[in-house]
Amino acid sequence: MINLKKKRNAGEEWLVTIKDVEYYIPDVQEIVVGEIPITVLNNRQYCVILDPVDPHTKKNALGSRLLRVGECSFFLQPGEKLEAGL
Repeated sequence: MINLKKKRNAGEEWLVTIKDVEYYIPDVQEIVVGEIPITVLNNRQYCVILDPVDPHTKKNALGSRLLRVGECSFFLQPGEKLEAGL
């Protein structure tokens, strides 16, 4: 297994991106829940993220909303959703 240099607890979901490793092969005990497309915003777009991940606790801030204004690109973390459902 590739060491992602992050502590992972049993039962947690996490996102693996190209910033972490070039390729990733799940271990026998791991289940791939799904693939997340990258969200890209141009300079005239914005989005609202529901239940964003708190950068300090690394847990979802349930009931919170986070405004993201373009120009940017990002992946939704496990548990996050776009307000418009896109």
